[in-house]
Amino acid sequence: MRNALLVSVLALTVALALLRLTYRGLSHPEPLELAQVARNVSRGLGLTTNVGRAEEVLGSAARADGALRAPDFRNPPLFPLTLGIVFCFFGPRDEVVPLLSLLFHLLVVITVFQFARSIASEEAAVLAAVGTLFSPCLLSASLNGFPASLSALLLLLATWSIAGPCSGE
Repeated sequence: MRNALLVSVLALTVALALLRLTYRGLSHPEPLELAQVARNVSRGLGLTTNVGRAEEVLGSAARADGALRAPDFRNPPLFPLTLGIVFCFFGPRDEVVPLLSLLFHLLVVITVFQFARSIASEEAAVLAAVGTLFSPCLLSASLNGFPASLSALLLLLATWSIAGPCSGE
C-alpha cells in the first residue's frame, strides 16, 4: 500500500512539473481539433466541428453567422465528450486539454502498478509503474493533449479484465 501511494505521488509530481516546464499551448492539429469538438459539446452542439473538410461539407449545416458546423466523423468520441464535460466545469481553455490527458496518464500508471502487483511482486509493480510514467511516447502525447493515454487506459483495463481470471484473481 505504501508503494502504491509513493508511485501515485511521484507520478503526480512529475506530471505537473513537466507540464509546467514544457507547456506552451496546443500546437498540434489533432488536440486543437479535439478541443474544438469538446467546446461544441460543452455548448450543447454535440459532436460537431467547425473545421471544414471536403468529405464533411456535404450534408453539413450552415449556421446563421455563415460558419460551417459539420458532424465530426474523424475522431473517436470518448475523449472529446469527456473533455466537453470537463470544459463545463473549468471553462473551455486550451490548458485543460493536456491536464485531462495527464490525468488519464496518471490513471494508466496507477493501473499498471495494480495490474503488475496482481500478477507479479510489489517490486516488479513499482518498476513497471515508473517505466510507464517515464515512457517517452505516452508522456509526450499526454503533455501535448493527445488522447493516447485514454486509449492506453482502456486497453489496459480490457486486458486486465481478461487476464485477471487467468492470474488467479
